[in-house]
Amino acid sequence: LLISQVCFCDTLNLREFDYSKADSLALSLTKHFKSVDKLAQELTRDLETEHEKYRAIFRWVTNNISYNIANKNTDPKYTLKKQSALCAGYSNLILDLCSSSNIECKSINGYAKSFAKDIGKFNKINHSWNVVNLNGTWYISDATWAAGHVNGRRFTKEYDNFYYLPDPEQIKYNHFPEENEWFLTE
Repeated sequence: LLISQVCFCDTLNLREFDYSKADSLALSLTKHFKSVDKLAQELTRDLETEHEKYRAIFRWVTNNISYNIANKNTDPKYTLKKQSALCAGYSNLILDLCSSSNIECKSINGYAKSFAKDIGKFNKINHSWNVVNLNGTWYISDATWAAGHVNGRRFTKEYDNFYYLPDPEQIKYNHFPEENEWFLTE
């Protein structure tokens, strides 16, 4: 029995896992939280696996934080209070929620291109996202881009699951980490 459990974990595809329990929990917690630790505790208390806990954190952030060009504060407590942020606010909140849940996570700074006109114009860092270690494997995730999209200065909340643990070979076309190791590709 133990051997079959190990084999199952080794072949588990986290991108195709049924996250309905984690999603339901995350989407049901809509009240304002004053503490990152308390929110992390509420999000993860009924979930058994590390990847389900991360999914609940990710979905709560994408559902409850809105992109706000005017909010340049990147402190996770401020993001939680205002329920809005730029990409670094999203990334830092995910980082702190993971830290409170004993999930290894990093905030990654780099370059993002949204439009063809962005190609070749990387003179300063313009985006932040996360990498998370689940079951011994590092994965990319971008809660900002998963939460919705910006048209001009207006944010439209529209969840896009592509940015939850996307294949590094696909996301490398629009996410360029400052440190090459976080491409997570050869």
